[in-house]
Amino acid sequence: MSSVQRDYQNRMSKRKSITKWLPVLGLLLAIAMAALAFILSEPVHSWLYDSFFADSERLRGIQGTSDSFDQEIVQYVVGGVMFFLFMVFFATIYALFAPKRKIKVSEKQLKKEREEKQAEVRRAKKRRQQLNRKMAAEREKRAREE
Repeated sequence: MSSVQRDYQNRMSKRKSITKWLPVLGLLLAIAMAALAFILSEPVHSWLYDSFFADSERLRGIQGTSDSFDQEIVQYVVGGVMFFLFMVFFATIYALFAPKRKIKVSEKQLKKEREEKQAEVRRAKKRRQQLNRKMAAEREKRAREE
């Protein structure tokens, strides 16, 4: 083995894979997204309420009436929707840039291998049958000679 090959093997063996840590990183990312959604839910809820509902109440002339939904619950719903959107966004990013498997096997290759194995089984069966016929013929021949 040449020194170049040894150097290359050492370099490859020292390289650490991050794939074993991806579930832990995903959990940490989910926790961070949940915290971010919780923190941003109050300002986003206020903005949504001011943009869509406050103006409509003023236009209808309804002053001093209570809302049909508890504002805190609506804020949690907004936070949940934001968390879901964050998860979808980062899942899409991960799907685009995820580490790819090194071994790529296509359905066509699998089908070809399966057909080759079946053909080999058929050939082996045919050889056994020919051998059995040959042995049976030899037994018959010996039986006639005796």
